[in-house]
Amino acid sequence: MAELDERLSRLQSLPANAWAGLVRLFAAEDVRFTWASNALEGNTLTLRETQRVLEDGATIAGKSMREHLEAVNHAAAVRRMHEIAERGEALTVHVMLELHGLLLRGIDDAWAGRIRNDAVAIAGTQYRPPHADAASAGVDDTFARYGERKDRDHPVVVAADLHYETARLHPFFDGNGRTARLLMNAHLLQRFFPPLIIEPNARGAYLDALDAGQETGDASAFRLFIAGAMQQSLEQYAKILSI
Repeated sequence: MAELDERLSRLQSLPANAWAGLVRLFAAEDVRFTWASNALEGNTLTLRETQRVLEDGATIAGKSMREHLEAVNHAAAVRRMHEIAERGEALTVHVMLELHGLLLRGIDDAWAGRIRNDAVAIAGTQYRPPHADAASAGVDDTFARYGERKDRDHPVVVAADLHYETARLHPFFDGNGRTARLLMNAHLLQRFFPPLIIEPNARGAYLDALDAGQETGDASAFRLFIAGAMQQSLEQYAKILSI
C-alpha cells in the first residue's frame, strides 16, 4: 500500500489546455486499443490486420467471422466510450449493458447487453464468480459505490476498482474483460487521464493482478498494477507534450 500511495502521488491528470489535441491523439490509438483488448481474450488478428478490417473493411484469410466481428464491434464500443467521456455521461449499469451490447452484437445477440442467468467459470483460475443473482446484485452495489467515490477518491484507484469489480463479478457469459476495460477507460478519460491500453505482452502480469484477492475482493494488487501502467502511459504522453 505504501508503494501504491507513492505511485499515486505522482499520477496527475494531463494539462487541460492540451486536452483537445490529446483527444485527437487518443482517437488515433483506438485501433491499438481494439487490437490489444481483443488479443487479451484470444483474438488472433494482428494489429495490422485489425487496422485493415476497421479502416478498409478487409476480410483476412484464415481468420474467423467472429474475430472480424469482435474487431468491428469493439471499435464501435470504443467510439461510444469516447462519446460518454466527452459528454460527461454518468457511468451506470445501463451504460455497462450498452457497451456490452455493442461488443456482442451479431456474435451472441441473445445475451448481448444482458446479465447472465447461470453459473460461469473462468479458465486458468480456481476462482468461481458468484451465482447469477448475486452477480446481478453485485453490479448494482458496484455502481452505487462508484457513484459515491467517483468525485472523491483518486481517479486511477476508482477506475481500477470499477474494472476489478466488474471482472470479479463476471456478470456476462462473455465479454467481461473487454467491458471492464472500456468502463475503466471511460472514467479515466472523464478525469483527464489518458486511456490505458493493456498490451498482450502484459497479459500474464495483468491476469495475475486480477486473480490476486478475488476470493476476498481485495483489489490492492490490481490497483498497483494499474497505477504502474498509468505511470508509464503518462510518461509517454509527457514526452509528446514536452512537459
